[in-house]
Amino acid sequence: MKVIVSQGSTWVIENSNQFSNITEIIVENGGKIEVAKNGSLVLTQASYITVMQGGSIVGDRGIQITNSSAGRTNYNAGTIDCDFLKIDGGGSGVDFVNYGTLKLNSYNASTNGTTLINHGTIEVENIDGNNNTNIKNGCYLKAGKLQFGTLVMGNTSEAICKELTGNGNNNNIVMEAQSMLTCTGKANLFRTVTGPTQGTALLRIHTIDNTAGLAQSTSKVTNNIICEITDQTYKGEAHYDWSPFAWLVNKGLQQGATYCNPGKAEFILPADGDCIKEGYNSDEEPDDVEIRYAVYSYAFEDNYPKAGDYDFNDIVLNVTLPAAGNDVKELKYKIDLRAVGAVKQLGAGLRIRGIDKNNVEEVSFGAGAAQRTGSLNSGIFENASYETNGNELVIPLFGDAHYIYGYTGAQRPMLNTGNASTPLTDIYTLEVNVKLKNAISVPSVTDGLDFFIAYQGIGQKRTEIHLTHFNSATANGQLADNEVLEVIKAVNNTWALCVPDKFAYPTETTVITNAYSKFADWAHDQSSTTDWYKTVSSDKVIQY
Repeated sequence: MKVIVSQGSTWVIENSNQFSNITEIIVENGGKIEVAKNGSLVLTQASYITVMQGGSIVGDRGIQITNSSAGRTNYNAGTIDCDFLKIDGGGSGVDFVNYGTLKLNSYNASTNGTTLINHGTIEVENIDGNNNTNIKNGCYLKAGKLQFGTLVMGNTSEAICKELTGNGNNNNIVMEAQSMLTCTGKANLFRTVTGPTQGTALLRIHTIDNTAGLAQSTSKVTNNIICEITDQTYKGEAHYDWSPFAWLVNKGLQQGATYCNPGKAEFILPADGDCIKEGYNSDEEPDDVEIRYAVYSYAFEDNYPKAGDYDFNDIVLNVTLPAAGNDVKELKYKIDLRAVGAVKQLGAGLRIRGIDKNNVEEVSFGAGAAQRTGSLNSGIFENASYETNGNELVIPLFGDAHYIYGYTGAQRPMLNTGNASTPLTDIYTLEVNVKLKNAISVPSVTDGLDFFIAYQGIGQKRTEIHLTHFNSATANGQLADNEVLEVIKAVNNTWALCVPDKFAYPTETTVITNAYSKFADWAHDQSSTTDWYKTVSSDKVIQY
């Protein structure tokens, strides 16, 4: 059945008008439905609405769709300007497609699978409550509170809200190139925000909401997204003390995502009056953001590919590194060698992925440079500021950890591991400075900075020990043979750790599972129990 409001006609709904079965309400060009103060338009079962260009639904009350229109599409190419649009009840979800203007005080859709597709203008005071709508915005969306199941920002689209809410990692956001999402108040980033791999998107936030568990979550902002953050309150070296902004720059920004100061994004989105009403242009040449620094601990077991004593104190490094930033031509790293729990010769290096060696102007060293140069005569690494072999940027940090502390020949005691053989008073520090020809985004800990150790292997190449997600050797190095690697994969062991904190590493011969009760759970599934290092189950650890 069809109910048609034709050109020049006005249908005033004084009371509740309910349509069931398969009823299509059609408002033609020049037709109008007015929903009076005590009225409501209720569509049940398989009923749905179609508003043609030039048609309108207006009024003090609104539209309620129950039982999800049985999967039929509701369509607006005209104007809907009323109090509410509510979608609830059973069914498999409803599509509401807007090519015109949709103005509401509230929008709420509790039905799973509901999709709101926008190719026009949507202005809603609040999109919240138990709202599970998957919003696909291809034009202009403005809201007070904004909550959704998922949000897709299409190419050349704009969305503005006062508060970006959410209830967990499933409320994810996808931003295509030349899209801009602005939150003028608090934004909940307890979710995954995925940007384009080609082109750039802009995420503008006044304040990142201090959501409980954010620092320990797997939430992230990835790919080519610039985060323009107004409130850059930075607190906490250790991850459990991080402010939301500190979480963003230390952990949240991944795979090319960066942040900038207000008004400084290298991004242009011209206002056209239709889909792009506000637009964006940097107020002047983008400035270099202040580079903030974070501390990470790297701990290694040297018996790879054998388990050995599995105490992760053979080499322990504390690294102070730039956390995040864009348009950077200089990178500074401060590396403290805290422990040498090995009796064989060990070296360490840093491979920085994502930097073309042709873009390197200079790699230089401050404190610790003399000891570094002398240690490289061991032959494990090239005696150079960075290795010439291969295409990747590989920086030798030292070639002999014992030499660094003044031990030569057969003198190779365990240092700073609690065995009281040779207590250390001054920790060796090496300062590394990388100058580039062209600006880049700061390489992230998760996919850019590959700190590793090495020892002299069989044949010409050194044997290297990397974090598990950096699963390839450098040009001058090798991993274990394929048979051993398959054993490693089967038991999911690891010989290298990276902790976003100052790590209390186990004393000599203390197996790490005896020092940290949750380590084994994390080792078998590294997506879970990621805060294992916060639960110390033994006093046999070396505090920072």
